[in-house]
Amino acid sequence: QIEESLYLGNFVIVLLTLIATDQIPRHYDRPRMDGYGGVFYNFIQIYGTAECIFGKREYIKMFGALGILQLSAFLMTLVRKNIITPGRSWVVYLGLLVFGYVLVCYWDIRTGTFFLVNTAGCTGTILRVFLGFNKYVIWILIGSAMHLARPSMKHPLWMPAFFVSAAILAYAANKKVNRSSNTTVGSKEEETSNGNCKQD
Repeated sequence: QIEESLYLGNFVIVLLTLIATDQIPRHYDRPRMDGYGGVFYNFIQIYGTAECIFGKREYIKMFGALGILQLSAFLMTLVRKNIITPGRSWVVYLGLLVFGYVLVCYWDIRTGTFFLVNTAGCTGTILRVFLGFNKYVIWILIGSAMHLARPSMKHPLWMPAFFVSAAILAYAANKKVNRSSNTTVGSKEEETSNGNCKQD
């Protein structure tokens, strides 16, 4: 009972931080990241939140998350002082996310939670980015599912579950990026055609 109450409290804290984070875009206009980088950015946010909801208390994960947060805050300071452009700051930030993901995944592999948490990350990204689910609905579903799955986190079935969810995510991401590219090309061709008509 004590352990379950701790995980419930952990879940409530994560939800409260998500609500607080929602207030940031109202005061800070963030540049948009498109393409595969945008999909990965969405995945890493959902994966990281799933890690927090799962509630494994390991200092290496805290170190990775804290380092990324501190460096991203420093990057925003550099952008505000016009030392670097927003685009370059996002490239550096994407590199930090990759580093943090690799670091946490290494520890997940050692503790046997890699497939469970990554399945949650892939599934959450599919529901949010491609199916348009409300993010709080997603977190309640994922939080409940992960809590129920915690006793079986090392079950061999989590491996195929991860590969299936990752394959679906990769397919959906590729389809979205290709559709976006075709739309962009079509818009440019239409602008060129309109420009030629005006010249005529």
